[in-house]
Amino acid sequence: QQAIPAILPPVMRATLEIKMDNAAFEAAPKVELHRILRQLSGNVLNEGGVHRVGDSIAAIDINGNTVGKLEIVED
Repeated sequence: QQAIPAILPPVMRATLEIKMDNAAFEAAPKVELHRILRQLSGNVLNEGGVHRVGDSIAAIDINGNTVGKLEIVED
């Protein structure tokens, strides 16, 4: 008998990019970055899960602008 090769899941990595060049970051950039990171971390589970290649969540600043995203990509 010939062994059937195992099908391995893809090696994944989470990428995060946030642009900090708009008005939401002018007064207190650390505070706004912290707020966005907390929002993203909560949404990882609440948005139906970010757990497979291609899943992503938008990073939204206090003014409602999309300033980046958290995305699962194949490594």
